[in-house]
Amino acid sequence: MDLMATVKINRQILKLIRAKYDEFFPGAYSSGEAHYYQRLKRDTIQAEEALKHGGLSLPPDEDAEAGAQ
Repeated sequence: MDLMATVKINRQILKLIRAKYDEFFPGAYSSGEAHYYQRLKRDTIQAEEALKHGGLSLPPDEDAEAGAQ
């Protein structure tokens, strides 16, 4: 599986998890699922950035993560 396929699958997983909760998720939750969601979202954003830069991954941008929630 290549990086593009992984990003697509991760986006679907994020949508499925997000659909189970209200608009305050994941910030208002301290569950393991909320932590997993946050890490998966961060990793997916980083992978998308890597795809934009020809496979070179840059450190996650904290401001971009906050805006994507």
